[in-house]
Amino acid sequence: MSTIQGKRVLIVDDDTMMVDILAQLLDSAGHTVTTAHDGQDALAKALEVKPDVVLLDIDLPGMNGYELARRLRGEADMGVISIAALTGHGRQADRHLAFEAGIDRYFCKPVGSPELIEFINQPRDASAAALPRAASTPATRPAPPA
Repeated sequence: MSTIQGKRVLIVDDDTMMVDILAQLLDSAGHTVTTAHDGQDALAKALEVKPDVVLLDIDLPGMNGYELARRLRGEADMGVISIAALTGHGRQADRHLAFEAGIDRYFCKPVGSPELIEFINQPRDASAAALPRAASTPATRPAPPA
């Protein structure tokens, strides 16, 4: 799935400056980057390039990040991908929605470059618990009330 240079990463955000900054960062780290600014375009590009990793914002025009994640997970041709939310939403309810949609990791903006690159570089089957938790959390189901 990955290229010799790194992984195929799809960045999805309607903030063009954020996309440009992330694309430059990941390109300099050796990854092949594809970008999209809305959910429909992202879905089409994902089916074309078959990314290893998708970094997506939640608030996207047309199709939000939760729906995009569900659709990506529902595509048999996508293979195994890692999906991370990069968002300003930090409530527990948002994290729960991310888990339900199939998002693997939940980063609240701003996110540190080392943490983001560590997520991208991890093997797909690596435990999310091995990653630092300071600025992000795995998109796990909240514990039931006691």
